[in-house]
Amino acid sequence: MTLSLTEVKINDEAIQQAKNKRLAYIDSVKPDENGMISLWIEGYACTGQSKEAQHEGTYKAETLTDAVAQWAGSSVEKMNLVDFNMLTYWGCRFFDNEPDARKLCG
Repeated sequence: MTLSLTEVKINDEAIQQAKNKRLAYIDSVKPDENGMISLWIEGYACTGQSKEAQHEGTYKAETLTDAVAQWAGSSVEKMNLVDFNMLTYWGCRFFDNEPDARKLCG
């Protein structure tokens, strides 16, 4: 199957829009009145395995990125698998609330 240049351009635009939406969400997260951010990771379903969204803790942080960095801590494995640009772990996105984390796979 070959894509036309128009299809490629539309796909590139859709990908960029999704990235921009994710980055806007990341920038919108602010700590609560106590300076805390609740950290949730979305669930997944792939290759016959699945996992529901889960709460990863609450961290004293100014940004969602700070909270993710604290979660990863000194774990080399976590640090190597976190995408700090898009705030994902093994491709699963981090959120600051349960409803958003559960939208994809419960």
